[in-house]
Amino acid sequence: MTHFLSASALKPAAICAALLLGACQSPFNGANDAWSEQGAHPITVSTKLVSEQFRVGADEFTLRQDDREKVMSLAADYRGRGVGKLTIAAPQGSPNASVAVQIAAEMTDIAGGAGIAARDVDVAGYHAALGEPKAPIILSYTVYDASPSACGNWTTNYTFAPHNFTTPNHGCATQNNLAAMVENPRDLTVPRTQQAADQGRRQVTLDKYRKGEVTASQKDEQASGTSSEVNK
Repeated sequence: MTHFLSASALKPAAICAALLLGACQSPFNGANDAWSEQGAHPITVSTKLVSEQFRVGADEFTLRQDDREKVMSLAADYRGRGVGKLTIAAPQGSPNASVAVQIAAEMTDIAGGAGIAARDVDVAGYHAALGEPKAPIILSYTVYDASPSACGNWTTNYTFAPHNFTTPNHGCATQNNLAAMVENPRDLTVPRTQQAADQGRRQVTLDKYRKGEVTASQKDEQASGTSSEVNK
């Protein structure tokens, strides 16, 4: 026997189908409305020049201790986040020109002691102002810089959010903190290259494995895993 549904019976089903179809076609929370902190509050990564001047007189044949420490600090900073060459520019045509060349060589030695390869150090000269007695030696290099977007957009009424949309200021503080804390802003653009494995440690572990010995590191007293006895 064939059964037919009346129009009144079809009406609720049609309404439900229409509602479901309408939900699928909702303009909210679609692909175009996808939200992320990175998109709403982008961090701009650019380059900037770090430059420091060291003034020496014609009678000074070595760096002063405070200047030497400053060169060491700049060399360490360059090694951690520098881009391109570390440039040491000595004055030419000034009364201290010959001394400046000698001190520039001293700076090069300090950079080498900090682990900077000689190919990454560029020693150059520049024309100093005529008659300048203490024309500076200029140490400079380029680094990446992270600039976050400004926060403080409180235009949305937080007490009325029927659609549960994200507020304009949401996530901005997180992005600003990330820009301030990141060691090298270049990491925000491309990943670092993977470093080589520790071959010595790997060989020690393999030797223990072949001998049937325990390959795990020995625990110290702080890694005992015992619980605190404060409440006992």
